[in-house]
Amino acid sequence: MKADYNKKETRRFCEAKATDKAFQSRIDYKNWVPKSMIIKALAATAVSIILLVVSEYFTTGKLHTFCFIFFSLLMLASAVCSVMFISWYQAFSYKGRRKLSKHIIETEGVRLTSAAAAVRLP
Repeated sequence: MKADYNKKETRRFCEAKATDKAFQSRIDYKNWVPKSMIIKALAATAVSIILLVVSEYFTTGKLHTFCFIFFSLLMLASAVCSVMFISWYQAFSYKGRRKLSKHIIETEGVRLTSAAAAVRLP
């Protein structure tokens, strides 16, 4: 009975913190996916496209086939990575549309404070 009461009180305290404007304004979690990673993947895509176009004009024979396959696969891989990193960046944005990191932080915070309250009980 007492454990249930402490869990409810802990949950109310955490919810009050989450709705408090002053508390929310102090929270500034950075995005978990760095922008430099997205920029590098986009740059790799652009460079591979440029190299693919250049190799089309300046190579012939087997070298042309090799360059076409290699740069096409490189472009495809870097484009897939770019899309994946952008979707991760949007998903792990604390103040963005999907707010996955906010959900993780708040649910784990409630679990940790609940666990800490349960440990302190005699």
